Amino acid sequence: YSLDSDGDMADLQDEINITKSYLEIQSVRYKNQFEAVWDYPDDIKDVRIVKLILQPLVENSIYHGIKPKDGHSLIRVRIRLDGELLKITVTDSGIGMDKNTLMRVKETLNTDYHESSEHIGLYNTNKRLKLTYGDKYAIHIRSRRNFGTSIIISVPAVH
Repeated sequence: YSLDSDGDMADLQDEINITKSYLEIQSVRYKNQFEAVWDYPDDIKDVRIVKLILQPLVENSIYHGIKPKDGHSLIRVRIRLDGELLKITVTDSGIGMDKNTLMRVKETLNTDYHESSEHIGLYNTNKRLKLTYGDKYAIHIRSRRNFGTSIIISVPAVH
């Protein structure tokens, strides 16, 4: 999928399908430790978006939020058009982050050099968003310890 000849952009529907396939594999791997809920209107499926933007976000939810948690968790992917912007929110009911950890992750996203392999998917996704859409289009993170994490991206809606 990432090497497809269509370049760096894909229809949102292709991104959704690839991410759903990834989640099916991880659901088997993690013995149904989580459920994924998708919430998006049909009329946005043809919006163009950078390839492999969704998958790293749900991957981050699984590895950092859900895997270390006991019990069942939920991943919710919500996609909406907000004027001229496409807004994607990936929320998990995993372990969440305390304020200091959240601050460190946010600082890491804003550096030019990433030395650790922790959160490399978020770092690379954030870098690709900025390179494609400009510096004002970046990942935003909200998290609360023992409640979960939300990752929000807003990008121009290109049809």
